[in-house]
Amino acid sequence: MTQLTPLQESFSKVNDNVAKLENDVATLSQELAYFRHVVDFQNLKIEKLTQLLSDVLQNKDTSSIVNLLQSLQEGDPFNVNDNQDSVDNLVPESVHESVHDAVHDPVHDSVHDVTADLPSLQLSNVVQVPGVVDVLGVSLNNNMDPQLHQVAQAAVLAQGKGGKRKRSSYAKVNGNSDGLKPQLLRNHQQQQSQQQRQMQQASMQQQRDQQSRALVSMQQQRQQQQQQQQAQQQQQQQQAQQAQQNQQNQQQLLLTQDSGKDLVLMPGLEVVVDDMGGRKKPKITVDFLHNPMNVKDIYDEFTRGFRGQPPLREMDERFGKHEWRGDSRSKELKRFQRRKKLCDAIERGMAKYGKSAMEIIDYIEDFRGDKSLTWVMNGNLPRDLLE
Repeated sequence: MTQLTPLQESFSKVNDNVAKLENDVATLSQELAYFRHVVDFQNLKIEKLTQLLSDVLQNKDTSSIVNLLQSLQEGDPFNVNDNQDSVDNLVPESVHESVHDAVHDPVHDSVHDVTADLPSLQLSNVVQVPGVVDVLGVSLNNNMDPQLHQVAQAAVLAQGKGGKRKRSSYAKVNGNSDGLKPQLLRNHQQQQSQQQRQMQQASMQQQRDQQSRALVSMQQQRQQQQQQQQAQQQQQQQQAQQAQQNQQNQQQLLLTQDSGKDLVLMPGLEVVVDDMGGRKKPKITVDFLHNPMNVKDIYDEFTRGFRGQPPLREMDERFGKHEWRGDSRSKELKRFQRRKKLCDAIERGMAKYGKSAMEIIDYIEDFRGDKSLTWVMNGNLPRDLLE
């Protein structure tokens, strides 16, 4: 939870910034709609003015034209319809005033100049306009306002070329308004680009968060799979060990059951009858290795057996120590104890130093040197192997 708190705060900040940008874009859209509406209205006025000038040049009745121009001059070009009031209420006052000053005043003054200069228009047979020859109409007074003079020239040129209209005069009338439009567009584009950058950053951050969560989920799944595999391996190992142990127990049981049958095959085995229970029990005679040459012969006799006999270290388990060793005064017991002491020292060295049996045997042989094997079997062994 503590790791998710910074992410939630960052998302809240991004959402606040996006909401603020949306409000700014909505305000800018309203401003552009208002500006576009005003420009369209003024263009309509200019078209009407051009049409009136064209009518003047075509020797029409000037009285009706004067009345129309006066009505245009006296009318408020911003009161177009009822919808305009709702637009004005949504647009800030500063924008309304700037648009009004840039668009309304030049057009309003131009209409006034046309009305004032109409009496100065004199009828003639040819229009005195540079670049146009033998066009029936009226001559234009050179004392006319420059803007109106250009509008009149544009109208005459349009009439002389087959009714084609030219709007070069609009640039004169709407010069200030054209300066506002690029600035508003630039501001709008800057806000849009900033909003897009912020949205891209938020999207990239969200993608990174999703990738990190997916990575954590994959790691957790991988750990769970590893744990399951380890548990399965441990279970399989335990089952294998249990099966091996059961097999060993069965083999040991079979060996124990068959040992009585194998006793008759051993050399020196005699079967006597137990006087107390009337049962037959073996009496075992074991042949020991006579005149061993080295320690290895003793170790092999004790661990592997001699002349087909079982190993000496397994005799107690198979037959019982009293069945083949006899009592404490027997020679078999003394021979067995001497061999067992030597072999126990070898196994003790193997466990202590992590060496093989042959390495420990070589170590004892080096310790014995020129001494007899009987000297070693009597207990003369290295001190570290006796502990």
